[in-house]
Amino acid sequence: MRLSNFIVTLILMGLVNPVFATEQKQDVFKAPTASSLFVASAGEVVVTFLSKSAAYSDDVFLEGSSTKIFNNQTATAGHQYSLGSFQAGTELVFRLFVNNTGYSFYNGKAENNPDNKLHAAYKKSGHDSMIVGFEDIFKGGDKDYNDVVFSVSNVTIRPPVPEPDVYALMLVGLLMLGSTRFKKS
Repeated sequence: MRLSNFIVTLILMGLVNPVFATEQKQDVFKAPTASSLFVASAGEVVVTFLSKSAAYSDDVFLEGSSTKIFNNQTATAGHQYSLGSFQAGTELVFRLFVNNTGYSFYNGKAENNPDNKLHAAYKKSGHDSMIVGFEDIFKGGDKDYNDVVFSVSNVTIRPPVPEPDVYALMLVGLLMLGSTRFKKS
């Protein structure tokens, strides 16, 4: 009887362990993103500082503003910062200024950063709410995107819009295809 209890216990432990591993992985950013953040609906946007694992001192700004939102070394987990009210569809670009190195890194496109690398990752955390994680080392560091982590309310992600020159190239290609078919007829 004891042996059967032991075997059942081992089987149950084997079933439970993968669940714990999956739960832990959910807290890790899987990959950076070139997507932008946009205000979901007209109204207030609130940033909540969650955590940091960086040794560097990092200041977070909303691009276009010289007012620091918070510093990762002095902010306390759960502290909220109102960014004010915005119109729906307004793009929000956060700038991470690394005091130790003088570099600034941005969420969104890689070409916005001095090393041409993505430095931010997102994770949906509820209806119109995202968790943002930044990497603060030039060339991408350890790529865990947990050097500065905060949530942002009233936001959504949209994929990057192709540049106008991409549309122009597509149009030229379609015209060439059309003219080729017209000549063969």
